Amino acid sequence: MPSASGSTPPPPPSGPSGSTPPPPAYQPGGFGGGQTPPPAGPGYGGPGYPGGPGQPPQNPGDFPGKTLGIVGLIVAIFANVVGLIISIIARNQSKRAGYKNGPATAGIVVGAVLTGIGVIVAIFSIIAIVIAGTTTAAVVGGLSDYTPSATDGGDVDETQVDVFSIQVGDCLNDTTSGTEVSDVPLVSCSDPHDYEVYYDFDITGGSTYPGDDAVAQDAEEGCADAYEAFVGIPYADSTLNYNYYTPTSTSWEEADDRLVSCVIYDPAGKVSGTLEGSKR
Repeated sequence: MPSASGSTPPPPPSGPSGSTPPPPAYQPGGFGGGQTPPPAGPGYGGPGYPGGPGQPPQNPGDFPGKTLGIVGLIVAIFANVVGLIISIIARNQSKRAGYKNGPATAGIVVGAVLTGIGVIVAIFSIIAIVIAGTTTAAVVGGLSDYTPSATDGGDVDETQVDVFSIQVGDCLNDTTSGTEVSDVPLVSCSDPHDYEVYYDFDITGGSTYPGDDAVAQDAEEGCADAYEAFVGIPYADSTLNYNYYTPTSTSWEEADDRLVSCVIYDPAGKVSGTLEGSKR
């Protein structure tokens, strides 16, 4: 059997010449010598300082235009247009600063509504004044040269009627409103009265008022021509007299009034009954 003296076990097989041992299963923490850390990724900057440069912090209840808006609302109640303007300015100030201004908005609404109501009232007032002015100046009394007798026949029922509505056969009492009238007191002809309408006609003419003298002349001629046919005798032989209602310049041009109403009366006083065919 072979001898074991002087023998050594053979060395283990070696790897290929020049090879390096495999790396460990993991790298130790940190960076090795000569290594630099990877560049930092994008992130957030450091904390800033509150209330940096710019406007100082404001009270949440305070904002531009607030006080002016309150003023505008109050003024709008009493001076509508002025308050409306102030409220608009206040709201614009607040809007530019990014705030809502409730008082200013309310002032705009109140001012606009009250202004609108005021305009409507003004328009109707003007219309009423124009109508009243036209009606009041509708007829000039050619009766101003006659003062009726103070004697009357007792209480008489009178009805105020529009002078434009009187007709031939109506009986009237004297008007005391001056030379221009719009209403006349209508009474029954069986009761004591001052005047009786015996004729009416329209004056011819253009849109421009011909003047008081021209209108009076036409009225005189027209009423005189109809006098004898109504009374029964010529005017020169009569103890009665006549007068007339005529258009004014205002009623002529604005109401197209051309009507002349001829009235007969007794200079001695009131009359009961008609004077038609009386031959007085």
